[in-house]
Amino acid sequence: MKLSKRVLVVAGGLLVILPLIVWLISRGGSYLQPPRAEELTEAIHLAAQYLTNQIEDDGRFVYRLNTNPRVKLPEKYNVLRHAGGIYSLWMYLKAYPNEEIKTRTLLATRYLIDHSLGPVRGAPGVSTLWSTPEILRDPKFRPQSKLGGAGLGLVALVGSYGLDDTVIRIEKLKEIGGFLEFMQMKDGGFYSKYFPDREGKSKTWTSLYYPGEAALGAVMLFGIDPDVRWLSVSARGLAYLARKRKGKGTDVEADHWALLATKGLLYHLDEFEDPPAPREVL
Repeated sequence: MKLSKRVLVVAGGLLVILPLIVWLISRGGSYLQPPRAEELTEAIHLAAQYLTNQIEDDGRFVYRLNTNPRVKLPEKYNVLRHAGGIYSLWMYLKAYPNEEIKTRTLLATRYLIDHSLGPVRGAPGVSTLWSTPEILRDPKFRPQSKLGGAGLGLVALVGSYGLDDTVIRIEKLKEIGGFLEFMQMKDGGFYSKYFPDREGKSKTWTSLYYPGEAALGAVMLFGIDPDVRWLSVSARGLAYLARKRKGKGTDVEADHWALLATKGLLYHLDEFEDPPAPREVL
């Protein structure tokens, strides 16, 4: 690029940025300050109410909205995000009990149980959360269970069990924990998907977040069923991630699910006679 063009680009950028800086200064710098506690609280309540309002009468969430009501969006859905919505509302209810929101959250939970939870033919006594053409409303979709769907589904269902222990039997939650164990490899890593029609366990596609979601589900299950088996699934999965990411420094992937799982695991690490990884590694 010629010098004259570079000068024009820089000058043009300054013309855009400088008025913004002047405007921010004229506002007393309030937009450069962190939000106040009351602003955060209001945002939390608004977000929870929005999620609650998107739960339809059958328990399914309105998946997407366009600000222009004339725009027709394709029929799509995602089991992981359904579970994530339940998890978010459960966290909200722990801090701000609300009967209306609790009722709607349990409605969404029952939808997940009725339409997604089912057995795994290749593993007796094991259940998982399935993504199916019916739920996704996509006749071409290949039925499968995603590790993240099982992990985050377990997180959501354990949370809902805490809201109302009649919504699901603890034996079913243990069966989902069994699926996480079933999908774990000898080195602590996980297969990413399970296809019931042909190959079964598959690692041809991987997700950054699935292992952390599985680890979080397992450690939360331990909270209501104190079997060290669930801690082992979580600890071995997190130890695998720690080894894989060792030496990356600040370049390590931003994996919030693994962080949440690690926080939960560290509370219980002393319950191992021989931990899968030292505390400092985790």
